[in-house]
Amino acid sequence: MPRPSTIDTQTILQVARRLFLEGGRQTPTAAIAKAAGISEGTIYKRFPTKEALFLAALGIDRPAWVEDLPERAGRGELSATLQHIIRQNIDFLEEMLPRFRVLWSSTRGEGLSEPPAWGEVLDALVAFFRAEERHGRICCDPTVAARTLLGATANYVFFARQRNSAGVDHRLDRQGYAEEVTRLLLRGMLPTPATRAGSTDIRSCDAAERSDDTLAQDTP
Repeated sequence: MPRPSTIDTQTILQVARRLFLEGGRQTPTAAIAKAAGISEGTIYKRFPTKEALFLAALGIDRPAWVEDLPERAGRGELSATLQHIIRQNIDFLEEMLPRFRVLWSSTRGEGLSEPPAWGEVLDALVAFFRAEERHGRICCDPTVAARTLLGATANYVFFARQRNSAGVDHRLDRQGYAEEVTRLLLRGMLPTPATRAGSTDIRSCDAAERSDDTLAQDTP
């Protein structure tokens, strides 16, 4: 096809993403340039290396729900916020799973680093739970809480895809799943004995002032 006089970076990324998803990381930049109707030199003027193009084309970035986490901390109903995060992260992972698969398969012996945004997601969620703890709404290890929530969403997407590949759809309703995961999380994070009996009240908790005896009594 004739080469366009100008081409925007987003168009290059769209073409590269399609070809990388079809052929993996080994897709030559010459093929991408040909499909986009440009020279290889044009690609390398925008991206210093093929790996940079690969990561940019796959579009592995921070999910949108991360951006408003600081504003949500300490505000509104915590249960509703957690359900929102769970649903949004399931949507994000379902969209990104094909790109993750290409990334994971490309790391075998090639030393490709994981997208930095993935660590940023964990850091942002840890910071959110830490802020909730400062507000006295939870009493738990923020890192464990963050990893548990992210792990639960990844579990939902992974098993849904595995079971669907066998031609059987066993996916749970995502709203019901979000509610049940939130219920489990809150029973472990809320600080009073009443919450362990099923109460959804959020009581204040200062972990630094709790004695070892109190902690022992609160442990189921």
